[in-house]
Amino acid sequence: MSKPNLYEQWSSEEVPYKDTDLAKKTFSYRFPVHIAARLAAIEEMFPGKNRTEVIIGVLKLGLAQFEESLPVEEKKRRITKEEAEEFAYSSGEDIEKFLGSSVPDGKIGPRVDFIKKANAHFVALEKERGIKAPAKDVFKV
Repeated sequence: MSKPNLYEQWSSEEVPYKDTDLAKKTFSYRFPVHIAARLAAIEEMFPGKNRTEVIIGVLKLGLAQFEESLPVEEKKRRITKEEAEEFAYSSGEDIEKFLGSSVPDGKIGPRVDFIKKANAHFVALEKERGIKAPAKDVFKV
């Protein structure tokens, strides 16, 4: 996952992708003073950005870093006798080589849980916006 560089994006002449698909409901949060002061400083540094754009940019960066920090690992499962027979037949090897072997079987861990929850919330928020058939797996592991 590439980390966005807000300073470079906001300092360039190009107009980067705009986050225009806003949630229907308004979210209201109170920030600690040290965070509110830094958000105000960003707004002052980039007068072309409104408060919503500043908070979206900072949250996207923080969420990307948070998601990247969550552990994820390859889930494995033991192959069945039938699969071992297929592997042995197709490779010409002895079945004993394959019995007890493991094969990848998806991913597990907190990042997978986070992605599943984020996708479920995405669908619910899109339905609130009136999207009848929202995409189900927007976020990927």
